[in-house]
Amino acid sequence: MVKEKSLGEILNETFALMGKEFKSYCGITLLVFVLLI
Repeated sequence: MVKEKSLGEILNETFALMGKEFKSYCGITLLVFVLLI
């Protein structure tokens, strides 16, 4: 995965997705889990 984005950009995109589609929260959780490994 590309990790060139700043945490702020990632969080902004994450919250934007959550605001539009709460169901995407599961996908975001998996994404964060992968980034933490």
